[in-house]
Amino acid sequence: MSQINVTTIRNRTGGPPSLDKGLVVTGCTTSTTGYFSGNVTIGGTLTYEDVTNIDSVGIVTARGGFLAGNPAVSIGATITGAGAASFSGITTVSGNLFVGSGVTVYASSGIVSATKFYGDGANLSNVISGVELKS
Repeated sequence: MSQINVTTIRNRTGGPPSLDKGLVVTGCTTSTTGYFSGNVTIGGTLTYEDVTNIDSVGIVTARGGFLAGNPAVSIGATITGAGAASFSGITTVSGNLFVGSGVTVYASSGIVSATKFYGDGANLSNVISGVELKS
């Protein structure tokens, strides 16, 4: 096996060398930028700091929040954004859930607060029958 020990490799005009047969690196590699025109395979660990944009279909687990949709909705401690967030399937919320400005679900008590309720109220509990509130 041959070995070349150099500090810098450049092409004839001073730019990066063209490696037409590819490059195999073993050991630690430090780069400031990278461009990949095809698929990338990671054989070891990919850390959070390595990732800035992820496309995900299915289950998403996020430690510190994430952006979703276009226009983007910020999903973290609070869901904010110009567009409405839409969830289907099972959604778990660990804190209070605010739906617009009219509905709040309180996590510690399970109480649902809303500016108005509609329906016949047949399954409501702790409601005094026949009482009419005047506004």
